[in-house]
Amino acid sequence: MSGFSEADIDLEKLFLPAWAQEKSGNKNPYEKYSGVEKEDPRRERRRGGFSDERGGQRPRSPKRFGDKKDFRRGDRQGDRREFVKPEPPAPLPDVAVSFVPDERGVEQIARQIKMTGRAYPLFQIAHLVLQKPERYSVRLSVKKKADGGISQPLFICALDDSPWLSEEEAVGHVLKNHFATFYQAERTATEPPKGTYTFVAQCGMSGVILGPPNYHDYQNQLRKLHAERFSRMPFDAFKSRVKIVKDEAVVKKWIEDQSFKTEYVCLNVTEPLKLASMEEVEKHFRATHKEAIIKPVETMVLDGVKSRNLRSRDLQRLVRMEWENQKHFPLQLATSLSKQFASHGLQFFKVNKTVVHVSVARPQFFGFGNHTGFRKHQTHR
Repeated sequence: MSGFSEADIDLEKLFLPAWAQEKSGNKNPYEKYSGVEKEDPRRERRRGGFSDERGGQRPRSPKRFGDKKDFRRGDRQGDRREFVKPEPPAPLPDVAVSFVPDERGVEQIARQIKMTGRAYPLFQIAHLVLQKPERYSVRLSVKKKADGGISQPLFICALDDSPWLSEEEAVGHVLKNHFATFYQAERTATEPPKGTYTFVAQCGMSGVILGPPNYHDYQNQLRKLHAERFSRMPFDAFKSRVKIVKDEAVVKKWIEDQSFKTEYVCLNVTEPLKLASMEEVEKHFRATHKEAIIKPVETMVLDGVKSRNLRSRDLQRLVRMEWENQKHFPLQLATSLSKQFASHGLQFFKVNKTVVHVSVARPQFFGFGNHTGFRKHQTHR
């Protein structure tokens, strides 16, 4: 559905001054004005005092030595702060991003230009298109090297048409958001852990209970949680966030969780199959479903609204950065608009050799020809 409407993209209203675009209503702008101006408290502070509840002036209390820190001298030894240099942001993926105006919306704009007979600046129309994501689409394309290879591959998930930069990201997305399409978890009772446990380790960021540090499966659970949720964080930094909890309720919950065994039933397969762990589930998905669900592509077009909610963080940063660049100087979008306007029979010209305008026809400058014609015109008058 097009994001344009006759009222939404009315060029006559959108190119008016800001004061003329404000909607006039019955609201009185002076309804809260009582006729008495209040004194600015900041001005009172600059005078050396501040107002009390009765409106009078109270003098500032004299400063005592030792009440507050003397910032002129400062405690150079105790106030010294360690400067931590922020890590540089990750490089953006080498993928081409272009914004394509909605064809039906461009057709409506072209119709308005023909009806009004006026000329409008092309770059201002491009800014109007960028204001709302319903007015454009985003095209993602791979870039090829000199030898013909692809600089950064693109993958698409056929279940929701989401783009990804690697198969690993796409597989993790499917197993997290479309797990029930391929597998079903079943829990069966088993023997609880033997021994007496008074404390357990718990992730300080996610709240996942990892179990006692001396439990045989503790290291596996620790590395599994890091790989699934916090793979971008160094393992030592992730490990430092783990805390020891001695709460009886938390320990009891871990024992209850260990008293059940979880198996995964494979769906949409010819023969019944149960898998014992998520590692086996991922291997099964890669061997059975990956080729049909995750496919490499060279070009894909996304809806403007979906382009603002991409699951891949790196692609989301890239699209956001390109949108900011186009907002500052929409050259690529204006070029696309000019091609679409030309297909509707509109013409282009420059004002003062700089600003490109679009209209029904190019302007014709009328003159009197030679001086004789000018004199005849004056004699006739």
